Amino acid sequence: MTTSPKPSVSPVAPVAPVAIIGAGPGGLVLARYLQIHSVPCVIYERETSASARGQGGSLDLHGDTGLEALRRTHLLDEARGLMRPEGDVLKIMDKTGKVLWDENKEGGVGATGATDADSMRGRPEIDRTDLRNLLLRSLLPDTVKWGYGVKSIAALNNDEYEITFINAQPPVVTSCLIGADGVWSRVRPLLHSSKPFYSGLTMYDMFIPPGDLTPEMQKYVGAGSALVLDDHKGILPQMNSGGKCVIYAAMQLPEAFLDANPLPEAGKKEVITKHFEDWHPINRELIMAADERSVTPRKIWSFDPELKWDSPLTGVTVIGDAAHVMSPFAGEGVNQAMADGMDLGQTLVKQYRHPRPSASLPPFPLSFLPVSPPVSSPPTLREPDRASLHRRLRAFERRMMRRASPEMRGALDNQKVAFGDDSAKKFTAMFKWFILGFVVDLVTAAPKRAFMNWWDSE
Repeated sequence: MTTSPKPSVSPVAPVAPVAIIGAGPGGLVLARYLQIHSVPCVIYERETSASARGQGGSLDLHGDTGLEALRRTHLLDEARGLMRPEGDVLKIMDKTGKVLWDENKEGGVGATGATDADSMRGRPEIDRTDLRNLLLRSLLPDTVKWGYGVKSIAALNNDEYEITFINAQPPVVTSCLIGADGVWSRVRPLLHSSKPFYSGLTMYDMFIPPGDLTPEMQKYVGAGSALVLDDHKGILPQMNSGGKCVIYAAMQLPEAFLDANPLPEAGKKEVITKHFEDWHPINRELIMAADERSVTPRKIWSFDPELKWDSPLTGVTVIGDAAHVMSPFAGEGVNQAMADGMDLGQTLVKQYRHPRPSASLPPFPLSFLPVSPPVSSPPTLREPDRASLHRRLRAFERRMMRRASPEMRGALDNQKVAFGDDSAKKFTAMFKWFILGFVVDLVTAAPKRAFMNWWDSE
């Protein structure tokens, strides 16, 4: 495994650090990119440590977003050792256990079977915890301030923001504030008043420890992810590294259901299995094999895919779920957040760093003399011009939402199919047409997106 280069601290004139709220993938990618370009930053994170909370199951990294962010932050080589190409397979079944689609090596319809040679093709799987730890290790010591939950954020004027913390830490004033703080962001209300809506889906997530996963369960799930869909519900098991199996029990429920029906302290799994009483018994066995302490209920939220905003405030923006939370049924949430962090990092570096003077040759005849290479010098930093920073952040937000909007819409559409009538059969049919749809989109939509991204950068 190749070790990624550590950021260095250059002897540059001090500038106020960029304040990032939230140590999720988007905020961490942003911090990594800023640090390898010598722009100071600090992350304020509510959790008390990197291991304070489980990070969920695995995710597939996409070429032009998640993988590209790792490449541009010099972490791709190290990430290769954490990726699980064998996990990039899908199995679809109905509640009786009938298999309609299987990409495992010995599967039936649609079987493909990922091999080691596929590790950097397609969409390789990586555990969320491994990805987060990789990003955390890449940062300078003390970049992340753990246990700094944000109580409130106030705009002191159009250029400065005061962050007040829950645990009586001294407030912080910053002129560059980035909200990477999730669906209920404290930063976002500075920009607009729109709120995400409940998508109609509630999930209980949990995991089976490796020692409790039987061979029968392993065979049922396969090497990657399985979707067991029927009756407007789903059992969604997913293999992770080390033989751990993460399970999502999903169902369409009213928004108030979890508040009106909290899980008991003991017997959580028994309550959940009652939703699947007429399903194949192995689905209930998967739930009952899970560690009860890991059971976590959650509602699935989404923003309107048409969301747009403008703001007179300078030096503040949001990324990831804080900007465009979406249903998980496109596999895009973390990938889009990482792309946000990468794009925003490039935007900020251009604002904080003095451009290097362009080299020019002396006039004839001196131009024929040998030219010594320029002496490498550390970059010099500057406080950004406020008008320029305002324009560039608004342009970044337009690019971000133009990129995320189709994925938000697709995620909602996929969720409707997965939890609608005859869902397993319809979801399988959707996969059969996926490649054709991808090619059509590539040919017809990519040139327009490229032009609009260029337009937004101006």
